Amino acid sequence: MELPDLKGKVAVVTGGGSGIGRAIADGFAAQGARVAVLGRTAERLEAAAEGITGRGAEAVAVTCDVSDEDQVQRAVAAILDRFGQIDVLVNNAGFAAAEPAPVTETSLAEWNRVLGTTLSGAMLMSKHVARSMTVRHDGAIVNVTSLAGKLPRAGMAPYCAAKAGLEHLTRVLALELAADHIRVNAVSPGTTRTEHLDGNLDRAGASYDERVTGSLARFRSPIILGRVSDPEDQAEAVLFMASASASFITGQILYVDGGAGII
Repeated sequence: MELPDLKGKVAVVTGGGSGIGRAIADGFAAQGARVAVLGRTAERLEAAAEGITGRGAEAVAVTCDVSDEDQVQRAVAAILDRFGQIDVLVNNAGFAAAEPAPVTETSLAEWNRVLGTTLSGAMLMSKHVARSMTVRHDGAIVNVTSLAGKLPRAGMAPYCAAKAGLEHLTRVLALELAADHIRVNAVSPGTTRTEHLDGNLDRAGASYDERVTGSLARFRSPIILGRVSDPEDQAEAVLFMASASASFITGQILYVDGGAGII
């Protein structure tokens, strides 16, 4: 997919050091965008940025805990100092609890930890990046939600609540920022093959092939297209939503789930 309007734009991707986030960062770079990858693990961020620069594009790694507003402010200021503007923000950072647990066994600390990054982090990044976008009356924000924000999953209350909240935050931001020509949408992945999924499969004693061809009950819904997503499937959707090809789309949730959400 070629999206020539992204060439020269500045894209910020949170959680950009691995998985879907890294695929998104690579996708923007392949379109000629300049990319800032944010996250908490410096080694992964540096590897992602070096991979991009090694292919002739421009990238910078910025270590930042998006749940900390002071760190967010410093990170956004550093990116603006480096590139002069931010055209696209992708709020991808997020995670589930370390171990599934019912609400009756979920600590407030774990609840706050998951929502702090997954939901509050997206709010804080949007708050400070949108301020720079409103000056230029242009920009796009794409939030990466999850099918878990639509379909409840037992033992995953913090993550489900955070992703459901992120979907509605997407709509609120779209309303608030439309007058400044800033579009806000979300891409909602279904099960995607990442390091996190592979770790879950290892703990469950299931191989990747068994996961694809066998029972999908552990992840609640069958994928009617018969395979799990690759990170690049999600990146393509994010790039589309960030591009001029989606110039009349705002406040929408694009489910990239292989049809799992319709069952």
